[in-house]
Amino acid sequence: MDKIEPPIVDLNKIMEQWKLPNVDLQSIMEGRRRDIEAIVKANEVALNGIKSVADKQAEILQTVLAELGTKLKSMAQDGSPSAKATEMAQQAVEKALGAMRALAEANGQSQAQVLDVINTRVQQSMDEIRATLKRS
Repeated sequence: MDKIEPPIVDLNKIMEQWKLPNVDLQSIMEGRRRDIEAIVKANEVALNGIKSVADKQAEILQTVLAELGTKLKSMAQDGSPSAKATEMAQQAVEKALGAMRALAEANGQSQAQVLDVINTRVQQSMDEIRATLKRS
């Protein structure tokens, strides 16, 4: 099957054809390019935050399960009562829940950083539009 080649587009030529009086299409295009860069950066920050949370959750789960398994094995060998085993399991679950709360807070911070990136770009975009309108 033949490879389909994308059409080559000369944006400068197109902008020249649509040149409007008192409108700086180059600065508008540059602004939109920065908008796309901000979206890419926001996505990178969000992805890194999600990855960090997932990695930490896996680490917490592995740690809690390993600790619980070790303690339960030790208790089984010692012949300890099941009430103590239940208490230890409850403590392990509480520890895991505490760690999950900390992760939720970290995730909230990551989302706040994403919003900061987007809000900063929105403000910059508004400033660029105002500056373009003042020049007109």
